[in-house]
Amino acid sequence: QYSHEYAKKLKVEFAKIAVKDMRTRFGSCTSHKHLNYCWRIIMAPEEVLSYLCAHEVAHLKEMNHSKKFWDI
Repeated sequence: QYSHEYAKKLKVEFAKIAVKDMRTRFGSCTSHKHLNYCWRIIMAPEEVLSYLCAHEVAHLKEMNHSKKFWDI
């Protein structure tokens, strides 16, 4: 839900969303526009889920953590 909302807001598209058993991250975005989330985030507060989705969707526009990324 959040990924779709933020993608629409930023006017970007993603190819796929996957829920995985990630050991070292809560989320990631690939150069193929795949958004990956760790299944453990379902236990996080709603604000954390929202932030994580916003963060990963922002990577669809900027694939790094530069100032430009944080401005998004």
